Amino acid sequence: MTDKKPVKIEVGPRSKPVVPLVSSYRPKQCLERFWLDLVEDKSLRNEEDPFMVELAKLGNAHEARGQEHLEQGGQAARIECFEKTTTAKFTKMVDEARLSKHAIIVSDESGRGEQLAQHATHALCENPGEVSLIWNAHLRPWRKTANGYEWGGRSGKPDALVRDKIRGGAQRWNPVDYKAHRALEKTGKVRTWKTSPLTDHRSTSDHTAAGPFKESDAMQLAHYVEMLTFHGLEGNGTGGIVGVDFGQDAHTIVWVDLNEKLYDRGRKSAMELYAEKYAEARAVAECGSKRRKGEEVSAITRPEWKSECKTCVWREHCQERLIESDDTTLLAGVTVKVARALRECGVDTVAKLARLDIATAQILDHKVEELDVLVADARSMRQYANSPVGAAISGPDAKVEDVLVKHNVTTVGALAALDLETAKMPAGVNLVAHIDQARVVDYARRKKMAHIFRARGVHAVSIPRGNVEIHTDMEEDGIIYCWGNYLSWRNPSTGKLRTSYHAFVTFERTDAEEARVFAEYWAFLQEWQNKAAEKFGVDTFKVFHYTQAEDRCMRHLAKKHAGAAGVPSIEEVDAFLASEAWVDLYPILTKSLVWPTDDHSLKSLAKYVRFMWRDTDPSGANSTLWYQKASDPNLSDDERKIWQTRLLQYNEDDVQATAALVDFVDRFTKVYDMTKKLPPVEDLEPRYRRGALTKV
Repeated sequence: MTDKKPVKIEVGPRSKPVVPLVSSYRPKQCLERFWLDLVEDKSLRNEEDPFMVELAKLGNAHEARGQEHLEQGGQAARIECFEKTTTAKFTKMVDEARLSKHAIIVSDESGRGEQLAQHATHALCENPGEVSLIWNAHLRPWRKTANGYEWGGRSGKPDALVRDKIRGGAQRWNPVDYKAHRALEKTGKVRTWKTSPLTDHRSTSDHTAAGPFKESDAMQLAHYVEMLTFHGLEGNGTGGIVGVDFGQDAHTIVWVDLNEKLYDRGRKSAMELYAEKYAEARAVAECGSKRRKGEEVSAITRPEWKSECKTCVWREHCQERLIESDDTTLLAGVTVKVARALRECGVDTVAKLARLDIATAQILDHKVEELDVLVADARSMRQYANSPVGAAISGPDAKVEDVLVKHNVTTVGALAALDLETAKMPAGVNLVAHIDQARVVDYARRKKMAHIFRARGVHAVSIPRGNVEIHTDMEEDGIIYCWGNYLSWRNPSTGKLRTSYHAFVTFERTDAEEARVFAEYWAFLQEWQNKAAEKFGVDTFKVFHYTQAEDRCMRHLAKKHAGAAGVPSIEEVDAFLASEAWVDLYPILTKSLVWPTDDHSLKSLAKYVRFMWRDTDPSGANSTLWYQKASDPNLSDDERKIWQTRLLQYNEDDVQATAALVDFVDRFTKVYDMTKKLPPVEDLEPRYRRGALTKV
């Protein structure tokens, strides 16, 4: 028997695409980053953020576990695609792979390695034999036509392609990706999701859990579906993620229908959302292509500060430009969406926002649309200045008239006196709060001294205190593994303040351990609530936390571990969370006060009151990486101990930070000298009142 003749390896077009390809990550990333990567000097980039580097390592390790899982199953064939792999050997490996259930493509970074990996992927997709899963698939960004080659505009390498049914005479495939996070975010409604083992994707079962399916993951899967569609290989419109929802070693696919309207409040599917984002990314790529050729084209993107900026390689470059332009996205609470709406109305700086009129903004916050038209009409009716304001409103609109009257705009003249520039702003965007935030920040810049102000209409800031107080903070990563507590109480006989830190923690990623830790935490709360009642009476016990994350997690654990030893019922948890003992500091500190800080995170507010973390790089994101190492069975006991200690010190500092904030605010509520109290933001009004308000 003679060996089969080696196949001809299709190498593709000789020239690069005119427009840069859009990778699977681009549509879900910042467009400004894409633009800078295309046209800007790379020496201006920051070094990769350590968190992102570690996150990439975790992702690679998770993918490696997936490949190892397939290899250990005994039903996988390996196809080596290296620079020195001969065509004859490659042909033999592909043919032999067709006899196996799973094909694993292994490649190097050489040009030939990429060509072989792409050829293997498409050869198996078109003629799979027994193959039902292709690992490390390399989809071609081009396709061969009667007239040569055609670029598809996209590039991407799904971790796996799993076999769907034959339709239209062609074999079809669905994409699967490995992610070192949960596929389901568990912040939405509980529903049923389809799941299946990686090694047997057709054996589906139902899994009831809270969604939504992570949007960025769905977008990436949609990208792969479009690449498959370009080659006529697309499956049934589903995609899957193997995350850590069931543990790192479960290798369970969570499936999502990419055509189901799961996003934008149920208005858009992942495919629809992706189509919009891809069109934007493609436009940036086209613009970048022209700039690279030396054409004079203006950028179609601009920097905007958002959460992902903190770990971006262009963070300092963009931040310098944003500070220079006095961009409103630098303000706490001003989202990119709000900033764009303000910009469309002519307000693109903090200084301009600070100078808008509060009285007019208060009406806009009641969702009065086209207020500028009403003001302009009123100004054209000077002879009717003393007429009721309803005379200036075309058509019967009792709601608008009620809002105007409520804000003492009772006549046509009063309506005309509103500020026309402010009236042009978008309605219903919480404009008053944004103006106040802009004023506090602008005032701090001018005075070169940052001050906290009481929020508008807040006469006093009051934090309920107890004789026994606990500041609590939970940590989670796949499981809720830690409940940290800073306990403080004053001895009634000696008057001495006693403080201590108590952590209920596990470094074993099991449901049983999660339940045990929660049960111990609950017993701790009940113990000290009872002690407070015995020593000091009722309503003398307070538990402080920051944001509602702890509420969500306690309810989740009560339902998940119902019936486990020591775990409270959902009714008990709900009763405790609704009691006076449970105090969320976030609304008190952020709704009652206006801070001259970049955001309202615990880190920012605590640092303002001079509280410092012991760690050089404290963040919730980093703590997830520390936990990965603290619970890594491949590390030695001593190595794990280092990370466990770091993690618990970080948690201890978090709970002490909330105590520092409470003490700081409390000092201002107890002084009797009004000059030492926190001033109201209304005190800034004379400095920012517009001098050109129309008088009728």
